Amino acid sequence: MKVLVLASSGGPDYLADLFFCELIHSERYDIDTNHLPPYFYSDFAQASSLYGNGYTAFTKLDRAKSTRVNLLDTERILKCVKSSIYDAVVYTSIWRFSDHFDEICCHMPKKKIIVLDGEDHTKVASIALRATYYKRELTKTFEEICLPISFTYPSYFTSYKYIENIAKSTVIAPCFPYFKGSY
Repeated sequence: MKVLVLASSGGPDYLADLFFCELIHSERYDIDTNHLPPYFYSDFAQASSLYGNGYTAFTKLDRAKSTRVNLLDTERILKCVKSSIYDAVVYTSIWRFSDHFDEICCHMPKKKIIVLDGEDHTKVASIALRATYYKRELTKTFEEICLPISFTYPSYFTSYKYIENIAKSTVIAPCFPYFKGSY
């Protein structure tokens, strides 16, 4: 499957980056992209410079996983879109990068344009009617035009045996997002 992944170069975005890493890791996709974050890979030396020291989601992929990922400039991306070579186009973070959206809509059907919105607000971009739109903070107001999405830690980063053997008092954090004292 040939996929165009359009991503922001503005730094880590956990939903966007975990989704992109999953595409790369799965080995089922030939990927063209406008931006391939260097912090995905185990040879990235500046993990401590990332927000939260990169947490645990970054610097996990082997650089060899990127053999099916092609970094393209804008001119080449638009030429490929016009040639209809993609099975899907994915915007990994629509509020951070939406370039070429109108052009892509001219050449691809709505069901093949996938938009991820992992922002911490309930607003929905106006393009929701023109793409398959996945929203993390989805409210009833937009549930007819958006699909829900959430994120989790990919199982290939660690084994469940390791998780089961950690001495923890709780499995899920006792946190209520609207009550800051619960953090």
